[in-house]
Amino acid sequence: MPFEPKLTTNECVSSLKILERPVEQLDDKLVFLLVQKLDQDSRRQWDLSLESDDPPKFESFMDFLEQRARALVNHETSKSKPSTTNKPTAMSSTSSHVKINSPSCPV
Repeated sequence: MPFEPKLTTNECVSSLKILERPVEQLDDKLVFLLVQKLDQDSRRQWDLSLESDDPPKFESFMDFLEQRARALVNHETSKSKPSTTNKPTAMSSTSSHVKINSPSCPV
C-alpha cells in the first residue's frame, strides 16, 4: 500500500514541473510545510535524521517519509501478531446457560 501523503505531494510537484514552475527553488518551503504536518514523534525522528545544518532537499524528505511510513507499518504489523513466546496459561472455565423468556413481537 503506497503512502498516500507522499503520493499526493509527488503528484502536486509533478504537476508544477509540467507547468514549468521552478520546483527546485521550492525545496525549502515544501519541506517546511510538510514537516509542520508531521506528528510529534515523526518530527523528532526527522530532526534526528538531519546530518548537517544545510537545508534539506525535498527528495531527502520524501525518502524519510517513505522509510518512516514503512517503519510504522512494520511496527503495527508486529504489534498485532500474537507472540509465540507467551503461551497462555490454562484457565479453568465455567459456563452457565441462561434462558430468557421474552415476549414475542406481535408485528
